[in-house]
Amino acid sequence: MGIAELHSVDITTATGGGATGYIGPVRGIVQFITYATGTLASTADVTITLEDSGQNLWTESNVTVADQRHPRTAADLEDGSASTLTELPIYAADERIKIVLAQGGNTKAATFKAVVS
Repeated sequence: MGIAELHSVDITTATGGGATGYIGPVRGIVQFITYATGTLASTADVTITLEDSGQNLWTESNVTVADQRHPRTAADLEDGSASTLTELPIYAADERIKIVLAQGGNTKAATFKAVVS
């Protein structure tokens, strides 16, 4: 495992309540993502993915308080069948973390942080 790096982005929603922000590019295992602080409306929807591969890191509706997620992906075997492992860490290979906000309120702020190692 490499040295952990903390990345952060401040995002402000537009008048329609939507916004997109990026962290990175990053390389390594995405250990966790935090909605650290902000003034988003209680109706805010968050979709966080790796920009190029589209791997889902966090999707949630009505995020109301600071929170944290440890993203993982389902494990499978070479033939596509289910593995006895239930989940594996998600590796970013020089990809940006894409954060899309919807219904966040008029010009509301949010800070997202990611630790990658």
